[in-house]
Amino acid sequence: MSGRLVPVSAADAPASTDADRVSLWLMSADGLGAVNRTLRDLRLPDAFDTDLIISVCHSAGQMVAKQEAIESIPAWTTRTLKLRAIDLVRSPRTSQLQLVVDNSDDFADRLADPTDQIAAADAQLDAVTVRRQLSDAWYTKPPWSVSAALTVLTVLYDEARPSDDCPKPVSGASVVEAAHWVGLWYSGKRDVFPAADQLADHPADNTITKRRSRATSEVRNLLRTNAASTTGRG
Repeated sequence: MSGRLVPVSAADAPASTDADRVSLWLMSADGLGAVNRTLRDLRLPDAFDTDLIISVCHSAGQMVAKQEAIESIPAWTTRTLKLRAIDLVRSPRTSQLQLVVDNSDDFADRLADPTDQIAAADAQLDAVTVRRQLSDAWYTKPPWSVSAALTVLTVLYDEARPSDDCPKPVSGASVVEAAHWVGLWYSGKRDVFPAADQLADHPADNTITKRRSRATSEVRNLLRTNAASTTGRG
């Protein structure tokens, strides 16, 4: 496995639906072993473990929504792992991500890369690990910066979309820059943007622009530091 997922006991949490039982089984030693074997059999990178688990859990949720019972959790989940892994193989982004997996550069360097494709694939690789590293930052960094960093990862990795009232950079900005704007906005750093009634007609003055640049740098450095610590390279 990629080292990001740790087996848990099925007794650690109650399971009220078949979808819950599938999720718990996937996080058990047997389940993670099945995920590992599936990735290996289809020659997918270990970094796809989380994608695969999320996809199977989604399928289990659909079964529950349709009120279709899962008779054998291990059998159904093992079979669905193979089906969802095949979907990943066919996904257009799989070949894109494989290029990044084979690249020796680390996440911290590529996160700052203005190339949208590399930055997005990079976040998919290491977002889970970086999120865990950020958990310690709540005690040492300003809460808004940690919140913003987590939001940046959610935008890049989970493809979350901001509401219409969230400010956006001018057309042509990289996906990473746009994600930082979302992170700052939802973390409460509203003072780095023009007032709501000025957003449409007035560009930010120099003071606001500099303030936003400093805030963006703080979030970017927080991400880079925690990304570097996950790889052991600074």
